[in-house]
Amino acid sequence: MSRDPDPFEDRHPSRVDPECQYGQLLKTFFRKESFVQDLFNNYLHDKYFVRQGLVRDAKIMDYCGRSQNRPFFPVQDKSPLKLNTAALRLALDILPGLENAVLVETEGLIGRLYGWAETGEEPIRSYSTGVLAAAMEVPEVIMNAENRERNNKLVPILLSRLRQCQAEEQEEREKSRAAFKRPFSVFDGASSSSSAGPQPPSAKMARRLSRDILENEAEKRKFV
Repeated sequence: MSRDPDPFEDRHPSRVDPECQYGQLLKTFFRKESFVQDLFNNYLHDKYFVRQGLVRDAKIMDYCGRSQNRPFFPVQDKSPLKLNTAALRLALDILPGLENAVLVETEGLIGRLYGWAETGEEPIRSYSTGVLAAAMEVPEVIMNAENRERNNKLVPILLSRLRQCQAEEQEEREKSRAAFKRPFSVFDGASSSSSAGPQPPSAKMARRLSRDILENEAEKRKFV
């Protein structure tokens, strides 16, 4: 029991347990500094493909086409939603070994986290909520007036989602109970169909005592 992890332990896993494999993986991961920088600066950006020049921005093409009086044929902008989701999941996994200040130093990341947490679909909104919770430990984020207004808007949304999850869990629990069948339920009908019905323990005890008394009196009569 003494090796059970503390859920409120914020130290690096390798400091809690030097032989922890998770802690060793985190150390190995953070040695790849270039990948860590790309993770927060590029892969968590909602315009990743546009910034890399892989896909042209539809708004820029629209402006250039109209300014030169040429017909505009819109090009579908490739959304990096899957890339952002995978990057957020990885960021959530490495939080125990990450300095939370990195989340604040990444330009525009806090705003994107709020946007994904409020209006994003699953699972990106859950991942962004977890990463945003880690960012709340930085005083700069908490003291920011704009972030306070965002928190006032986000907290009721999160509470509503928790109530919804609780209601869905209760519904699933009731369905599982209704679908469960007792293996010996066939014997319940025979016991319930008896006219006498189950008797309270006090009546059974009184009947047993009276029977014992009658048997004792019969034994005494034999010796008389």
